[in-house]
Amino acid sequence: MQGTEWRTETGDSGRWALRLPAGEWRVLFHRVGYRSGAWVGTVVTGRNPPTVVVLEPEPVRLRGLSVQAEGAPPLARTVTKGMVRHAPPLGEPDVFRAVVLLPGVTQPNDLKGRLHLAGGASDETGVALDGHVLQDPFHLLGLMGAFNTAALGRANVLVHHVPTSLAGRAAGFIELSTLERTAEPSTELVASLLSLGATTWRPRGPVGLDVLASGRVTYLGRLLEARDLDDVPWYGYHDAVVRLGGSRGAWRTELLAFTTRDRVRDPELERRNDGTDYEPLTWGEHLIGLTVERRSPGWTVTNRLSLNRAFTGLDNRPVRQTRIDSEREWVAAAMEVRRRARRWSGLVGVGADLRRNDQTWEARGLVDELLAPNTPAYYSGRQELVAGSAYGEATVRVGDSWVAAGGARLWIHESGLHPAPRFRLAHLVSETSAIHLSVERRYQFDAQSEEPLEGNVSPPLFLLDQPRSVDAVAIAAELQDLGMPWDGRGEFRADVFARRFPDRPVLTERAEGETREEIANGFPDFRRIESRAFGGSISGRVSWRDAWVLEANYAYQRVREEYRAGEWAPTRWDAPHRFTGFLSAPGPWGIQSTVVLQLRSGGAVSPIETYTLAPWDRDAHSLQPRYIRGPRNSLRLPPYRRLDVGLRRSWESSSADWTVFFQVLNLFWSDNPIGYEWDQYFGKLEGSSAEPTPGRSGLPVLPSLGVEVAW
Repeated sequence: MQGTEWRTETGDSGRWALRLPAGEWRVLFHRVGYRSGAWVGTVVTGRNPPTVVVLEPEPVRLRGLSVQAEGAPPLARTVTKGMVRHAPPLGEPDVFRAVVLLPGVTQPNDLKGRLHLAGGASDETGVALDGHVLQDPFHLLGLMGAFNTAALGRANVLVHHVPTSLAGRAAGFIELSTLERTAEPSTELVASLLSLGATTWRPRGPVGLDVLASGRVTYLGRLLEARDLDDVPWYGYHDAVVRLGGSRGAWRTELLAFTTRDRVRDPELERRNDGTDYEPLTWGEHLIGLTVERRSPGWTVTNRLSLNRAFTGLDNRPVRQTRIDSEREWVAAAMEVRRRARRWSGLVGVGADLRRNDQTWEARGLVDELLAPNTPAYYSGRQELVAGSAYGEATVRVGDSWVAAGGARLWIHESGLHPAPRFRLAHLVSETSAIHLSVERRYQFDAQSEEPLEGNVSPPLFLLDQPRSVDAVAIAAELQDLGMPWDGRGEFRADVFARRFPDRPVLTERAEGETREEIANGFPDFRRIESRAFGGSISGRVSWRDAWVLEANYAYQRVREEYRAGEWAPTRWDAPHRFTGFLSAPGPWGIQSTVVLQLRSGGAVSPIETYTLAPWDRDAHSLQPRYIRGPRNSLRLPPYRRLDVGLRRSWESSSADWTVFFQVLNLFWSDNPIGYEWDQYFGKLEGSSAEPTPGRSGLPVLPSLGVEVAW
């Protein structure tokens, strides 16, 4: 409804209803794949006669990396399924590898898929699927996301403004939505070099329910096994999502199931094992979510329940005396009421979270390799957390050019009451330009032991007696739908932000000479330090005839932490400069080509100044190198550079839509470093004063090929 916050959706038959006061009204209609339409008329007392609105078909074309989607939260950037598929993937389309091309979102290197939002740590970035929070939705030791792209509709990247209804993460959220209920019935098969996936969507399925079912399984492990690569682990994974929904009158009920599981088999261990009590490295997550919603003109009541379990398991004790057994359960419930009026909207809600972590491991000499440094060789512990919350938010339109919103979420925990207020102000300068201001406080009740290392499972996660917090402020200015030369249209946005993390938990480092058995006492021993982040970005997108798209963004960002009193240093994910360029253009024979360029500062690392030989614990009879570190994160890796190219060719045949895609990653730069091999460095120096050189590189030149079939 133009000029208001009122909205409605059609049912399966296309019928819709709005209760409006008498007067002149203009109703706007939107649907993906159709040209937007409008109805203008007079509402009189009583019920108006039925109205039929016919929309003209309009094929959806690629419009760059992100859009300002209808219904998305303010200041959000949105990535759709089509955009994910046009970004050259790591083996296959991955939503996490697409959102990293947006300003404010970074990944440390090619081998870590976890995301950092505006200076936050990776465990401060949340992921939600249809409003249900996930814990660890990653495949291949964090290399890629655990989502079949065909099952997703879009992803809202919430960095500088997070609604009060979605909370619990300090840096922000990646808010994923499954396929839209308004989409046409379809079935799709996708085959890539890594996996085979299938997705079907039936709006009117069995017993009147709409059904979305999607699954994906890799054959990577089978290929490695067939080639008899004894020195390469055999990786296997699968994931699936099922959504069942039904409507009855004003009520809508949806049941969501999500599961993911990875398995890593070690050929060498299997040959040495006698066949008893052997469990390969396995991890994954299961989610059951229920949403019951009642919609009426101007009102929405939503009830949501989530049951989540994340796990990691490993038992190599017959060979290496190594075992990991971790289960993290999370039950979350919420009820909220939304009210929409012509010039204002509001919501109130209550929530409850019940969490339990059971974590046990014995890893003796493999703790660094499997988990993270500064963890003991042996640990077993259980933690529980119960937290309630009440939240509310109101948005008011003042005149024709101002929008103000304010609210808060009050966390209720055994440690006390923790209010998290937020405020947002928007000034609509014109029909094509606006300025936004956002001020927020956020809380988080857990912390991972350390930042994940490349090729490691997720570090242990611990619940906090006192929550961590962040205070964030951001200002953004945007220009939309601007006329450009040669019949082009342009959009531009600039923003600046500052954040203060006053009490970020950091695991106490192992003291010099302290053995792994000794640090088990009192573990985890978190100390709280202050961290600060600030920066800004400028981005623009220009399209010509919805076929040629040129997009570019530059971001400057600094993240520092006070690791000792009065001593500040960059964090490991501090990357001051970052540039991303995206070009999509049509070519001959119906081929759509995409080129993505990424340039950024190298990551920060702590140099090693010297090393000694010492036993790794009191019972060891052999000596191991012990490296003496220099100033914290005072050394930078060389700059990161990457050029990816993708080609897509689509056509229709046999009542189906066919697409063949081919991509090449790291076309010219295949030696992007991810760290230093300090043991090799010292072995080569033999007392010389030569500068260290990177010893570990990320991805090589990596081609990928796949086929999509939809009908």
